[in-house]
Amino acid sequence: MILIKFNAPVAQLDRAPDYGSGGCRFESCRVYNFMKIYKLQYTQVIKSDITKVFKFFSNPENLSIITPSKLDFKILTPLPIQMKEGQLIDYTIKLFGIKVRWRTIITEYTPKTKFVDQQLKGPYSMWHHVHQFVDCDDSVKMIDTITYVIPYGFLGSIINKLWVKKDLDMIFEYRRKVVKKYFEGRNNS
Repeated sequence: MILIKFNAPVAQLDRAPDYGSGGCRFESCRVYNFMKIYKLQYTQVIKSDITKVFKFFSNPENLSIITPSKLDFKILTPLPIQMKEGQLIDYTIKLFGIKVRWRTIITEYTPKTKFVDQQLKGPYSMWHHVHQFVDCDDSVKMIDTITYVIPYGFLGSIINKLWVKKDLDMIFEYRRKVVKKYFEGRNNS
């Protein structure tokens, strides 16, 4: 097994992480000026109630269900993981057949409303993923907003255009299909 550690420039925190008071919030993050910040948003309406949907998505163990198998997603953090602000989650994914370690921290956690994961170590210079849940009577509107920075300056923008954005679109389309089948293809008990 080959394990690669990325030593790309990383986002700098203006304050020391103080997870209880929000010292690791995205707003406090300043990224090197020469890097382009990308933002993607994916929305899905799920026919289920907010309690079931939030419980499913706030359980990191379900990430393997909604992640394409080609990424060989594996959680390294001992299970079960209690979702809460300040929770660290370590895992690996495969990029171009090579295992890459990734560490995220949950920087916000509001049950049945939203949670935010932010990369501390991994393939991006910065990764900030907001998971929002809106109760809509007999369904839930789920909004994923991803803000990220690719390392390597101008070369990174080419990599994003040729591969990263397309790959993220594919991953979220796969997830959309799996989630629809999971929630609508069962009795939702």
